Amino acid sequence: MMRTLLSLSLLSATFVAGLVMSMMTQSVPVHAATKCERTTQSPYVSLAVNSGRINYITNRNKAGLRRLHSGSRSFGGDWSPIGLTLAELGLGLAVSVRAEGTADGRYCAEIAAVEATLGYDVIDVFIASEYPRGSCQYNAILDHERLHVMVFQDTLDRYYSRIEGALRRAADSAKPILARDPDRASRKLQAILERAAKPLFRDINKTLDQGNDALDTRENYEREQANCITW
Repeated sequence: MMRTLLSLSLLSATFVAGLVMSMMTQSVPVHAATKCERTTQSPYVSLAVNSGRINYITNRNKAGLRRLHSGSRSFGGDWSPIGLTLAELGLGLAVSVRAEGTADGRYCAEIAAVEATLGYDVIDVFIASEYPRGSCQYNAILDHERLHVMVFQDTLDRYYSRIEGALRRAADSAKPILARDPDRASRKLQAILERAAKPLFRDINKTLDQGNDALDTRENYEREQANCITW
């Protein structure tokens, strides 16, 4: 059984853990601001895609892959996972903030720039150790798992413009934040960007599930495994 699992950063704790923030604070002018208003400068927003480094792992046997496969689709006791592809999708945000001191000792902060990265640090492709490299079975498993890798990478391309657009709209529409310190203001502005991206992560998750499930059918398994004499 050749099966792909997805670990997707969706829930708040996991999602936020993947976010990195850097803050750029302007020097506070001598004449402190009396109002907290947006400047005329539009935030700079960029999104880079990380398609992931492919890591091939061949030292796990079928029993080990079954443990990794726990909780995923099963076609019955006569099926055992012989290949897996695991990936974790993440969104990294480096947010630069422009902050100005106010007359009452607080700070008025707005987003100056957002540099985001969407993708996978690594995509792990497992092939059961019972099948030596170069064998018919090994090549059949590898061909199947490469299709899953394509699903992961093609989905990034499909959602690139939507993620970038969501971040750009959120940055453009974000109102300045008034806070006691620049760090607190920056965290609030970053939360606006996170909220804009989260719904799209759910859409990506659904698309990945559909693409991978279309590959992982009993009919596909039977057809692919018929190419080799023994398993």
